[in-house]
Amino acid sequence: MDNNVHSMKQQKKRTKKREEGHCPSSLKSEHFSSPEGTIVNNHGTTTPVPDFSVIVTAVSL
Repeated sequence: MDNNVHSMKQQKKRTKKREEGHCPSSLKSEHFSSPEGTIVNNHGTTTPVPDFSVIVTAVSL
């Protein structure tokens, strides 16, 4: 039981981190798996593919 509670806490922490955009590897996978040829930047908004270089800059900061 204890162990289960602990892993749930870990899971929450990980999800929160991804939402705040602090984890580059998960950000990258979101970019390439987002629907309809749009890219999700670390603010959670979608941007048309032509702006890709802008997003790359934002991610690398």
